[in-house]
Amino acid sequence: MEARQSSYWDREKLYQLFKYTIYGLILVDVIFFMVEDFSASEHTFRNGVDLSNVGNAFSAFMDSVAWLILLMIFELETYTLEDDQLNDRRKLALNIGAVICYFFIILAFWGYCEKALMVYAFAETPITDLCVLIRPDLSQNVSLVLDLDEYVPLSLENCGTLVGQIYYQSDTFLYADQGVLDGLKKLVLIDIVNGLTWLVIVIVLQIEVYLQLRGHLSSVMYKLNSIIKIIAYGIIFLACLYWGYLGDLIGFWDAILWLLAFIFIELNIFQWRQEEEQESANL
Repeated sequence: MEARQSSYWDREKLYQLFKYTIYGLILVDVIFFMVEDFSASEHTFRNGVDLSNVGNAFSAFMDSVAWLILLMIFELETYTLEDDQLNDRRKLALNIGAVICYFFIILAFWGYCEKALMVYAFAETPITDLCVLIRPDLSQNVSLVLDLDEYVPLSLENCGTLVGQIYYQSDTFLYADQGVLDGLKKLVLIDIVNGLTWLVIVIVLQIEVYLQLRGHLSSVMYKLNSIIKIIAYGIIFLACLYWGYLGDLIGFWDAILWLLAFIFIELNIFQWRQEEEQESANL
């Protein structure tokens, strides 16, 4: 009997270690997106970032931070804190934290939409050789688009790398060829679909946690929510595969981490419900 209990606790420790390792890897991604967004903003917002465009400039970083904090709130509510530890004061603090996170998640989503508008605003330019723009008064303000949020200043080394028709974004002095622009359009659209789908998932999760804390989560509501989330997670998984297909390995890796993270939250809720049902059966 003791051997079985020891084996169970060993598995539980390994599971918790794996879970918090995934959470730690998400934190690494957050740092990566911070660096990427700050680097990209130097090319897309040459006059500086203000409150009106902060969501666009730092959408990935802001989104990731808000989601990570929200993930920790769900972890506290569904696993770390016992029901009797979730007093009114703690519930209020967690709810305020969640509301703040939702605000920044929605702001970041709006940023994704603005970024999509920027990408679709690229227009054909009659210039066939960007090397003519290598002038002291101009070239320092011109950048080439390599990928979504990846830019390099125009130089003699790269001015001849664009192939075929060249496209120009007048607000940001960005140039891209047809192949890069087609890729950008696909990536910004998948960002929007991904963001909307995660919003659906988190709203359903928030409803579940709210009802579970108050003992009002019925079996019918739980099953209905599960169906909605299965469809939503399926969309996220397809988006993940599409990122991989497009060669966006960072997007693919980040989506895998977030799927795993929220599977942990789902397992927390499942275990939580089982414990509640067992306690009710023993009464």
